[in-house]
Amino acid sequence: MGVLALSAIAPLTSAQEINSDKSTPSYIDYKSLHVPSHKQEKSNWCWAATSQMAIEHLGGNKTQSQIVKYIKGSLVNKGGSDKEVKSALAYGGVSSTIDKEPIPFGTIISQIKRNQPQLAHIVWKDDSDLGHMYLINGYSDNTNLGFQKVYYNDPAVGEKMDKIDYYDGFVNNRDFSWYSTINEIYVD
Repeated sequence: MGVLALSAIAPLTSAQEINSDKSTPSYIDYKSLHVPSHKQEKSNWCWAATSQMAIEHLGGNKTQSQIVKYIKGSLVNKGGSDKEVKSALAYGGVSSTIDKEPIPFGTIISQIKRNQPQLAHIVWKDDSDLGHMYLINGYSDNTNLGFQKVYYNDPAVGEKMDKIDYYDGFVNNRDFSWYSTINEIYVD
């Protein structure tokens, strides 16, 4: 077995040499909330699952069945409107507002920093007139490279791992467009 002589190893490059171009300072900002992830229990209950996630994140405890029964009157497998999601959150002791559009990336950052996830209501582009709801739980912002990314939970999948997408691609892509937002989510 051979021995490697330390003198044969090239010295490490200093941090100054690595980042010698100081004309554009690099800044990376990142935060991801530890929001519980739940799979939607029925095919049209994404709104109930994301409501459950937000309520639990803020210390409440409502199941999807409790939410659906409270909002719909029975355990029907139907989607929920933004107004119904706002009511579901209120049922769990959580206040919210509805914006009839995607929120700016800066708003995502400021709300995540205040421990406030957002619910993104998207509509599919396959002419099905169906939508879906994601829970935005984080972001990353790299000013040097211009990367703005959103982290979100998809209740159709229900995995603990965040999904990640570029902000512009999340707002509008070949599969869906972001229609409206339930945000400013906080405990009363």
